[in-house]
Amino acid sequence: MSDAEVPLEGSTQGPVVRVGDTVHRLPRPQTPAVNALLMHLEAAGFEGSPRFLGTDDQGREVLSFVPGEVGVRTPSLDPPAYIRSDAYLDGVARLLRRMHDSTVGFLPPVGASWEYLQGQERGGEVVCHNDVGPYNIVCRDELPVALIDWDQTTPGAREWDIAYALYRCVPFYPDDICTRVLHWPTSPDRQGRVALFLEAYGWDGSKTEVLAAMERRIEAMIQTGLQRHAEGHSIYDATWKKVVLPRLYRDLEFVRSQQPTANGQ
Repeated sequence: MSDAEVPLEGSTQGPVVRVGDTVHRLPRPQTPAVNALLMHLEAAGFEGSPRFLGTDDQGREVLSFVPGEVGVRTPSLDPPAYIRSDAYLDGVARLLRRMHDSTVGFLPPVGASWEYLQGQERGGEVVCHNDVGPYNIVCRDELPVALIDWDQTTPGAREWDIAYALYRCVPFYPDDICTRVLHWPTSPDRQGRVALFLEAYGWDGSKTEVLAAMERRIEAMIQTGLQRHAEGHSIYDATWKKVVLPRLYRDLEFVRSQQPTANGQ
């Protein structure tokens, strides 16, 4: 290859490298199904996903590189301020709606393998991205244009994906995490931001339904992680159990505290 391989940070699914305008990754059991979906999205005219370009001489899948910025936080870099804006949240909702609508009618290949979480319902009206957070939302001019990292994609219900996007983007973390870690100047107006997102998406269900799905989603992440930790999966190692698991329990407790009461508050 004429271009040098440049490692890309942030992947939890093995080494990922950039070669020019392409991204090369080792295949996983769900890779054929995910790449079939990416080809379907391209044919449907959805511009917010990478393009599947085939495989290289090492057997790695090759995807188009999506230029832009993602809202990650690193030890030396704070997340960009615009991910706290209403315009950003509105853009995420509209991007997710276009993606969902573009998956309607997708026929998975025979024998398709998907990476479902423990307790997650199988099948649904659309295909869910399942990891819509600032770290997977590519922006240009501070507005969302694409989603990357489709490894966790599965057929599912719209509210499953909406709930996770709200969890990560509203966000539904305790106030001290929002201010100390994510640099919110004040506590997020969570109910207002949920309403903004659901309106921009065009959600015709209830807010309560989505918040309940958020609770189920975090529970599924916990149960999946515990099972895979017990099975010895490298991603779910002692560090995951010591660092990530307590955060998930913390967030689950917080989400439960935000559920509407009988009088709607």
